[in-house]
Amino acid sequence: MKNSYLLRHTAVVGLALTLSCSAMISFAADTSSPEDVIDTRQHGFKKMGGAMKVFRTQLREDTPDANAMSAAADTIALYAKDVSTWFPEGSGSESGLDTDALDYIWKNPTKFDGYSQDLVRTSQQLVEAVASNDKGSIKAAVDAVKDGCSDCHSSFRAD
Repeated sequence: MKNSYLLRHTAVVGLALTLSCSAMISFAADTSSPEDVIDTRQHGFKKMGGAMKVFRTQLREDTPDANAMSAAADTIALYAKDVSTWFPEGSGSESGLDTDALDYIWKNPTKFDGYSQDLVRTSQQLVEAVASNDKGSIKAAVDAVKDGCSDCHSSFRAD
């Protein structure tokens, strides 16, 4: 009986700590400094860019590495889900920090959100194409992701 009580008590305390930590992490994310926000988005975009390079290399091979492409597609899809959250107010040029993000992002959030949603959709299609193991489908899906990235960059990125 005593052990049962201890187990329940431990589980309740563990759950409370987990919820408290989750709330603190969420609060911390909501109050991140502009520098942290910019670092997070630059890191995410670098990860996605690196994953796209995997496709460029693998699709030149006679027998592409399915595991490498699967990991790359998963990386793109994972980060794509967060792109729309990487541009809160105050994380642009007004922050005084180094960023390639143009102020146009904050002036045209509907257009930016459209590009973000397209990236989520095309990155999921890329995951599915890689799973099909059809090189033609993979190439088409990679092109769709690449085109979406290029379109967004031409509107919202300096350089």
